[in-house]
Amino acid sequence: MIRPLMPADRPRPSVPSRALVAFVGRTRLRWLGWLRPGFRHCFVVIEAEGGCIVCDPMVNRLLIGGLGAVTLDMVRRYCWQQGYTVLDARIDESGEGASLLRPFTCVEFVKRALSLRAPGVFTPWQLVRVLRARATAA
Repeated sequence: MIRPLMPADRPRPSVPSRALVAFVGRTRLRWLGWLRPGFRHCFVVIEAEGGCIVCDPMVNRLLIGGLGAVTLDMVRRYCWQQGYTVLDARIDESGEGASLLRPFTCVEFVKRALSLRAPGVFTPWQLVRVLRARATAA
């Protein structure tokens, strides 16, 4: 008899640990105008085997794509050239993860991608502050 794989039995893929979070100030959505200038949207780029993966949660769609042999340093340089604020981030491998009962925004998506538990963080600027604090504590 074939037994289904239980979560504990499934092979666990290696989890990347390095990422970049980019913060964008431009937006076509007027209702985001109340957010801090320069920090109205965010997305994450995750380092993976053979390149990077960009994950950009937008209002009308979720853009996920491989960047081939592009490195995080190359992405960082490109984002700086575009005028984005870019922060290094690490993916928390402890398994704690983000809270599940939150509005699904770009900030919440980035928190989940990083497995970052920060229940009081809702805006890109709040996320910047948490990531900077995390970087100085490490």
